[in-house]
Amino acid sequence: MELNEYRWGIAFFDLEANGEFIYEFGVVLLCPQRLSVLDSYSTLIRPADRYLNSFPRVMRNGITRDDLASSPTFSEIANKVYDFLHGRIWAGHNIVRWDCVRIREAFAEIGRLAPIPMRTIDSLELLRQKFGEQRAGNLQMETLANYFDLGQQAHRSLDDVRMNIEVLKNCSMVLFLEPSLPEVLITNSWVSPNDTTRPVPVSLETSPNAAVHEGSSAEFLEHHEILLPFIQASLVPSSPGRQRIQLLHNNNRPLQLYCRRLKVVFGPNSNFFDRAGRPRLNIVVDPSPSLCKVLDACDNLANWVSVDSGSRSEWLPVVNTENRLTDSSTIKLHIPLTNEDFPVYETKIYQRDASGNDHLRIFRRVDVDELNSLFVSGTLVDACFSLDVYDYEQQNTAGIRLVAKKLIIHAN
Repeated sequence: MELNEYRWGIAFFDLEANGEFIYEFGVVLLCPQRLSVLDSYSTLIRPADRYLNSFPRVMRNGITRDDLASSPTFSEIANKVYDFLHGRIWAGHNIVRWDCVRIREAFAEIGRLAPIPMRTIDSLELLRQKFGEQRAGNLQMETLANYFDLGQQAHRSLDDVRMNIEVLKNCSMVLFLEPSLPEVLITNSWVSPNDTTRPVPVSLETSPNAAVHEGSSAEFLEHHEILLPFIQASLVPSSPGRQRIQLLHNNNRPLQLYCRRLKVVFGPNSNFFDRAGRPRLNIVVDPSPSLCKVLDACDNLANWVSVDSGSRSEWLPVVNTENRLTDSSTIKLHIPLTNEDFPVYETKIYQRDASGNDHLRIFRRVDVDELNSLFVSGTLVDACFSLDVYDYEQQNTAGIRLVAKKLIIHAN
């Protein structure tokens, strides 16, 4: 099906959904010239009975099972959704990977043609390109709302759409003003020049140049591109009255690594859980000696700043050299879950075929057995990961967690 005409307005929309069904839809139709609201619509959606009966009695966002029971089905609101979306520019946060897919599936389930966008604007990808994670961390909506002091994310469709629009307005203002006030707005970004920074307390030979290797992202550096004397640790705000340690590299950019062909030692273990009772998912891989040098340097620096800031927690090394089941050092790559009632993996997981093409895997639910079937011992993976410093005061432990942003599984 092709579009015959462009329909006026940008349709910013958001879904509340789990791996099986959509339970809320919200959309704001925005004038692309004046940014005025042309129309808006939101509704809860009743799922099939087999899903409704297993729905939580009350969710964190306030939606109850009774609310959904008295709401229209998707078939009953499909015309309205279609009218808002078809032929218009679609916009939203992470919609390409999530919302667009779910909308098409929902229409397919009721035997109808799905609406077609004139164009799609994913604000997450747009902000990664134009705004950058060095200003506001991972660029998730909750992080951006906190950065601009817009309040807590409601996890309700229409509220989240409005917050998305406000975030984009704020980001646009910052980018608009930066050329006029570079010494203020560019320097005083997410990483403040007043933060406490210290040089790395190690001396290792490094290359004088660190060009980004072809095939790696500017956001992620390969370990041989790291200039060890230019690694820093900084105390940055994390929540009101609290600070956390952030590892930085040249020009105060968050230190993130891209590593090729890491060999899997162990896949995820279903026996460990986080404080919310959700599975704590890690894959154990075999790092190269040069990667270990970089991680050890980061460990030394972060530990130093941790102690200097008054922490009494036991520091756990990021490189495990005491694993009795293996003959070499190992590291853990953490696969985080979204903070939702029906969590999915935050990590983007790809499979590389024999021709070298990467294919994104779409997961509907957390399934440790399914992950284990992908990350079999001996499998090679490419990994993009951040280095997040943690300090659990109640458990009296601190260290660096390697959080996987992207994993590419090589073909056997």
